[in-house]
Amino acid sequence: LVFAEYPNAELFCMNGLKDVWRLGHATGRADLVLCWFGGRHAWWASVLLQGRCPFVVIAGGWDVANMPEINYGAHAMFPHAPMVRGLFRRATRVLAVSEYAARGAMKYARVPEDRIGVIWHGFDPEEFPMSKQTRTRDVLTVAGTHSKIKNLDLILDTAALMPDLKFQVAGILDPSDLIAFKGRKLANVEFTGWLTKDQLKDRMSTTRVYFQPSSHESFGCAVAEAMLIGCIPVVTRTSALPEVVGQAGFYLEEAGPHLAVAAIRKALAAPEEARERARAQIVNNYSLESYRTRFLAELAVLLT
Repeated sequence: LVFAEYPNAELFCMNGLKDVWRLGHATGRADLVLCWFGGRHAWWASVLLQGRCPFVVIAGGWDVANMPEINYGAHAMFPHAPMVRGLFRRATRVLAVSEYAARGAMKYARVPEDRIGVIWHGFDPEEFPMSKQTRTRDVLTVAGTHSKIKNLDLILDTAALMPDLKFQVAGILDPSDLIAFKGRKLANVEFTGWLTKDQLKDRMSTTRVYFQPSSHESFGCAVAEAMLIGCIPVVTRTSALPEVVGQAGFYLEEAGPHLAVAAIRKALAAPEEARERARAQIVNNYSLESYRTRFLAELAVLLT
């Protein structure tokens, strides 16, 4: 997106302190510095820049979270919290990926409201077409290395109560967590491991329900992609998930397995129009074109 509009833009990947010197030279040549997430790379960029040009941080994730109960978020840890607050303080503009992320940036990173904007992720409907394949009664979820964020225990507890359904857990898990989860010996749970984008899309294309009972999602891209393909979402009413799902899915008001079972049963029984409603929610509210327009408009103002 950036390179299409600004062909002379330079991509810099920082892999440790050995790259600080190169980063200093790169920031010295820049008319604007854009950092994805407020991590160490952004802190170094903000220090090296010394205000010479606009400094933009895209916020949404660990950098604006404070969840000590699951040991997650920059603002739940020292010395990460002061580091992140410092780099956000030096930012000319902070672009959050959701209203939820924007609230976190203001509350925890102390970003002034007049320096923050919200630009939701955008998706190309043609990249995620509504599948015409027969939908199974499988339940799909995408997990990550931090199983407590994704509430993997809840997913497995729910699967244990629904032996008639197959639960697919896609993604790379922490090895110790995977051993513990497999130790539960649930015959109806498949841990797929890492999947390519096409492999994940194939799974979404044949699954009726997408289950994401996360404790934290700064946006929920996998949820949006599943909805575009025609999965009916079942999610917790937390973080940014209500922004993404809207009225096009089913919610757990609390994170409990029996409530999850009830919500999944409702999704399975929903009419075919529910799949079309899920897709329309993303097409109408989170288009790639809208994202492109808003994002480039922000950069154009800063480069004026």
